[in-house]
Amino acid sequence: MTKTFHVLLLISIFQVLNVQANLLEILQIQNKLKKSYNDIEKLQATYKTKLKEAITRENENASQDLKSQINDELIKCREENSAFEVLNKIYAEQIEDLQRKTTIDSDAILKEKQLLIDEGLETISSYTTIINEQAKQIELLKEDLQVKDQIIFHLETKTKDITDKFKNLEDLSTTSITETDDTSCLAFGDSNDVHLIKIDDGEAFEVPCESRFAGNGWTVIQRRLDGSVKFNRNWLEYKEGFGNLSGEFFIGLEKLHRMTVARPHELYIHLINFHNESSYAHYDNIVIDGESELYTLRGLGTFEGTAGDSMRDNEQQKFSTYDRDNDLSEASCAVNCLGGWWYNKCGSSNLNGQYTQQDDYYDNTDFGIYWDEWLGPGYTMKAVQMLIRPKINTEK
Repeated sequence: MTKTFHVLLLISIFQVLNVQANLLEILQIQNKLKKSYNDIEKLQATYKTKLKEAITRENENASQDLKSQINDELIKCREENSAFEVLNKIYAEQIEDLQRKTTIDSDAILKEKQLLIDEGLETISSYTTIINEQAKQIELLKEDLQVKDQIIFHLETKTKDITDKFKNLEDLSTTSITETDDTSCLAFGDSNDVHLIKIDDGEAFEVPCESRFAGNGWTVIQRRLDGSVKFNRNWLEYKEGFGNLSGEFFIGLEKLHRMTVARPHELYIHLINFHNESSYAHYDNIVIDGESELYTLRGLGTFEGTAGDSMRDNEQQKFSTYDRDNDLSEASCAVNCLGGWWYNKCGSSNLNGQYTQQDDYYDNTDFGIYWDEWLGPGYTMKAVQMLIRPKINTEK
């Protein structure tokens, strides 16, 4: 057992010695590594120094080259600048010389053009004076022509009126009724001819009678058929009446006044549109004042009919023509509407307007022969008849 112990002890001692030898070797290796690290640091320091010196030398060389290039470029720029200055001086002298020559030439040209302009203005002024004088002469000629046109129109109208009166006399001579004491068409039954009637103490006059629309005894006071008679007439013509009793005509305001004040009358208006459709308006008590009251439409009475009460707006209104503006409008309705009527502010009816075809365009609803309550503003009638009759208890 002691032997075994000694063996084990020797082995342990051997192992300890072996470990110590290894440790010593490790320490030696560590020392060598430290020395190597020191050497590496020395080498790094040496290389860094050399590298800095090399970079510095390289930068100095590059800077020197760059400075040299810059100096070369500057020298070149100075040379080019000197050349440009020389050229600029030459060009400036040439431009100055051209400006001097241009100024001299321009002054001469401007003086010449100003002279031409002055001469042109003088010529224009002369022509303007001549034109103004000619314009005055033209205006005088226009006024003279308008006067002559009015005279011609008046003569033509008078000629046509005389012709119509002869025609009326011929129509009257062909009728079988020759009495002069009848006061209305009621005396002639269902006649549709022209007859002579006498109102109050005035002279007898002929009237067309009508029995086809609303019974017997109606007197036609206005008729529109085809535009053959002008209705844009003056005050005197509307007062006396005009047209052809067998065609288009207006009986006259004075006769209408005498008839309606002599005894109560009713009014019947027969309308036909361009589709040949008919409608009517009936008023049971029409009264027209005398000329001193400007033939005011004093009353209409009660309305009945299919055409609408378009004439109500004309009640209590004075009669107006293009030469006698008695309406309530700022403008002249008779001038604008081209016919005489009992205008208010022109109103919703005008059966004495200008005859106009259905397809004619007109930009004002006051033109034409209109009765707004039937077909609306702007629609013109194809035919119209206004009838009056003394009030009787007969069926219309």
